[in-house]
Amino acid sequence: MLSGNAIQKPGDSLSRVKGDNPLTGPFYVEGAEPGDTLAVKILDIQV
Repeated sequence: MLSGNAIQKPGDSLSRVKGDNPLTGPFYVEGAEPGDTLAVKILDIQV
């Protein structure tokens, strides 16, 4: 399940997902291009 149960099985439409998710993205990384592999280190999380 993903995004508040909007996607529950393969084939479910992404159009049911409303907006971005601050935990899963999308994220902007300056200089990154499609196909790049990124390493991420989370230093702090605030809720």
